[in-house]
Amino acid sequence: MTRPPSTRSATRLADLADLADRGWYSRAGRWAREAWLGCGRILFPASCTVCGAAGDALCPGCSAEALRAVARPRIVDDLAGLDVLAPTRFAPVASAGAYGGALAGALLEAKRAHGRPLLARFGPALSRSLRLAASQRPPAPHGSEVWVIPVPASAPSLRRRGFWPIGELLAVARLPPGTRRVDALAWVPQLRRRGRALAALRLGSSSQKSRGRRGRAAAVRGSVKPRPGVDPRGAGVLLVDDVFTSGATLAECARVLRRAGAHVLGAAVVAHVPAPNPHCADG
Repeated sequence: MTRPPSTRSATRLADLADLADRGWYSRAGRWAREAWLGCGRILFPASCTVCGAAGDALCPGCSAEALRAVARPRIVDDLAGLDVLAPTRFAPVASAGAYGGALAGALLEAKRAHGRPLLARFGPALSRSLRLAASQRPPAPHGSEVWVIPVPASAPSLRRRGFWPIGELLAVARLPPGTRRVDALAWVPQLRRRGRALAALRLGSSSQKSRGRRGRAAAVRGSVKPRPGVDPRGAGVLLVDDVFTSGATLAECARVLRRAGAHVLGAAVVAHVPAPNPHCADG
């Protein structure tokens, strides 16, 4: 049966988008981006993103300050309590440091397209958070694995940056003994989320910053799903993100994994916002 013209056009567009993505994330695409950024740094010399000193995206003084800020990990929240729509048992969130000052500037720079080399400096910080989170977990069920699962990135974010910050951080971090990394979650495109537009209208705003905790939880509902071919049933799970703000995305990842049969034991992040907007606590 011959497909209608609209279907053929949509198929061609999808094929072109797939081809563009393969080229963008290929070795040649990465080389071209890095070469272009290198030329830009020569033509437009960098300055420290925190203090403005010439010479580097992060000067030695600000780099040292940022790394001191993530030297002492601690438990900052309970992932179980963050899921106000479906609370569950204790699941601690470990953070390496408080988000602010030089650390905030360094992490923002590291997540930009030209700041990718800075991410390696925060690998040890994530390692410390993971060790603390792993030490807080209850004994895993007999025979079960403990998976370290990163929060997935959206396609627009990947295209904008050209890399996956959390994936890069995990690549240089040391995982706790008895754990292994599994990319078990995938991002759901916004157009495929049922009821997403109606939820946004009910909440009255499309900005995450202007929503309370319950509003944020509803806004990210359905934003992630189990990755096809990965079965987390019976596995213990430690989630990983870069910065902890309201916790809505981490809580949604936990909810999806619990529904798939996993035991969510906690989460680890590089930094947390120490004094969130008071409107975030309405749940």
